[in-house]
Amino acid sequence: MKRGAAVPAKRRAARSGWLAEAAAKVPTRWVSAAIGGVLLVATAAFGGLEPVEAAGPAELRAGEAHAGPMVSLAVGRAVLIDDFTEAGASADAAAGERVLSLVVDAENRSARPVHTLTSDFGEVIRLEPMLDLALEGAARLDDATIGPVLQPGVPAELVLSWIVPADAFAEGDELRVAIFDHELRVGASVLHGEYWDAPRLAAVATIELEDVGAGADAEQP
Repeated sequence: MKRGAAVPAKRRAARSGWLAEAAAKVPTRWVSAAIGGVLLVATAAFGGLEPVEAAGPAELRAGEAHAGPMVSLAVGRAVLIDDFTEAGASADAAAGERVLSLVVDAENRSARPVHTLTSDFGEVIRLEPMLDLALEGAARLDDATIGPVLQPGVPAELVLSWIVPADAFAEGDELRVAIFDHELRVGASVLHGEYWDAPRLAAVATIELEDVGAGADAEQP
């Protein structure tokens, strides 16, 4: 009995050695293709390949912050005012213009200073109904410094202003403020240095507009 039992064991060992030798000769790409085919069959059995929907922009309320690669921004208040020269935005009433200003808590999250009156910063925060409208003025709320420079890691309360048509907005409107994330890239060949590119809508802050008329309290909007 013992001798007879040893024969199958030898056969199994021989078969195992043959399989190992044969497997070593199978090209890796065949193995990959076979595994891929099994995964596709399994996926099909459970409903097929479904596209994954990209997450939409975050919906923010007043005072809620979005921390982007360049800056963190939280929109606290939105006002309509006849003129706001003190904050760098002068409207022409005869031309049917007014100023729309946002009070924003901002913090530079990058490794370099961020100048608020540059296209880089201006393209981060925009008025959703008028995405192409350029930022007209930026000032610190505490000392009225126009065009302040945000230092890395140092929070600041800002007043950001746009010149808008006088009939475009009204008291009580819900303003939607679009906040974009950009990617920091390093230039090569023609372009040199670092620059922000590839804007992506990351968040939308919704806030109720206040109309302060001539702006008797313009320094404290």
